[in-house]
Amino acid sequence: MSIDSNSIEASHLVLSGTISGTGQSEITSSVRLTPGRYTLRLSPFVGTTVLERSDDNGSTWHVPSFPNGQANSFSGAFMLHIEELEPGTRYRWNTSAYTSGGSWRLARG
Repeated sequence: MSIDSNSIEASHLVLSGTISGTGQSEITSSVRLTPGRYTLRLSPFVGTTVLERSDDNGSTWHVPSFPNGQANSFSGAFMLHIEELEPGTRYRWNTSAYTSGGSWRLARG
């Protein structure tokens, strides 16, 4: 069975996975987020990673900043609330340093 990842939209979902090394790993590879509020948690984690966002189906990736203008870069466990306004958005990790851990969870609500 194959899934057309461009046709799936998530209105109620929980996704989870792991970061297991350096490089990019997509969080939303099989779904496209619908507008709404999401909670993203990464724990435990020892390394450095950046959360990237694409609004053009993965052709380009951008590093969203926090409301205070600071770019997101994480070097330990964290929890983040995301208010997504655009349908079809994709997210991924871009990890530049990895030591251990890396379990993540994205949930709508």
